[in-house]
Amino acid sequence: MKISAKSKPKSARLDKKFVLFHSSLIILLVKLITIQNIQDGIWPGADSENYLAALIGLTGQGLLSTEEKLTYWPAGYPIFIYLLSIIFGSLLFPTLAITQSLFFSFSVYYFSKSLLTTRLKVFSIIVFFLISLNPTLGLSSLSLGYESIAASGIILSLALVVNDIKDTNSNLFKKRMFLHSLNFGILAFLQPRLIVIGIFITIFWIYYKKQIQKILISVLLATLVMLLIPSSLILRNYQANGLTTISTNLGSTMMLGVGNGASGGYLSPDGAGVPCDVSGDRAEQDRSLVKCALAWYLDNPGKSIELALKKTIYFWSPWYGPAFNGTMARNPWLKINPIRSMTSTPDGARLVFGDLGKFISYSWIALTLLFLIFGFVILWRLGGIERYLGTIAGTIVFIALATTWLTLGDNRFRLPIMGMSLFLQAVGIRTLFKGGKPPMVDGPALR
Repeated sequence: MKISAKSKPKSARLDKKFVLFHSSLIILLVKLITIQNIQDGIWPGADSENYLAALIGLTGQGLLSTEEKLTYWPAGYPIFIYLLSIIFGSLLFPTLAITQSLFFSFSVYYFSKSLLTTRLKVFSIIVFFLISLNPTLGLSSLSLGYESIAASGIILSLALVVNDIKDTNSNLFKKRMFLHSLNFGILAFLQPRLIVIGIFITIFWIYYKKQIQKILISVLLATLVMLLIPSSLILRNYQANGLTTISTNLGSTMMLGVGNGASGGYLSPDGAGVPCDVSGDRAEQDRSLVKCALAWYLDNPGKSIELALKKTIYFWSPWYGPAFNGTMARNPWLKINPIRSMTSTPDGARLVFGDLGKFISYSWIALTLLFLIFGFVILWRLGGIERYLGTIAGTIVFIALATTWLTLGDNRFRLPIMGMSLFLQAVGIRTLFKGGKPPMVDGPALR
């Protein structure tokens, strides 16, 4: 019996759902086994000492702890850990790693499955495996740090958007919009700057629905939810230390990336920063530093562009090698990275950090951007929902990069948006290997 052309896509879709579901379970199982073999149940992250100091403060004094780390950095992630510690006690860190891994696995699976409802169904498998098996992003869920949760949350919200666009049920729209806002409210609680991405997704979601008058009230309520959760950190800091701010580290971070002596990264041998008159409490001093940094950018456009280019390279730099720049020395991937293993001998170190190593490192950055941009172009040319998804993913990446231009270059800063960059790269890679023409399954574009 000959199978008709129309029946093949449905069959293929069912097979892909099977592959996605069971592959997700297998990867999660491997992670759970790994957690059992990690000392303390979780690997230390870049800011582990700060999180642990904040946790000790919360454990000793409660949510209104005066511990300085809870004010200098956003207190959201330490509070999240603290709440888990109340429930799970000595099993805190294994539970944290399991929670982060479950969230990551579900988000990647849900997003990859949602692509099956679009003309991008042929990309669903490569998107799933490229994100799930990316050594740095995948293993970050086993590390102490907010980055994995942030990456998972962004992927989840994009999946909600995909599922809503193909659905005309207004009641489901309200539920999905609320889940998106709650999701980003929590993400902004962990890292306040992520609120910009959440608001952006909301605005484009409304624009695509083209029903602004009907859904305005629900959107306003959802946005209120998104803003209220991180705003609770301001209330906490005011009650604890009398400071009306979410954190006081933005100004000092921006100062590391400005000035004639700035390198664009954390280390600046010639000295970063600019003169700035500061006064008042820590919150007022932080705001003064922010204003001085912004004023320097405006007064020095040439140097600002030069630093932006350097920060861009650092943002996309490899996780190890001569082009590396960032705070990813504790990257779990480095434990088994073959390139790092090569540097254990003098000849290997000369090879990795020599001219050949530099050529490979900078070629890696160039190819990363090439695949990403090509993937975006392909989605833009397709139009419909595919163009919409590409625009959202591309803009999320741009927002993260623009934040880097205003602060400093660090490859760790790209972790939260890696799901989006890998999605675009997956489209670009698959298309290039198919001769430059997107291997689309026949079917009408949505809108």
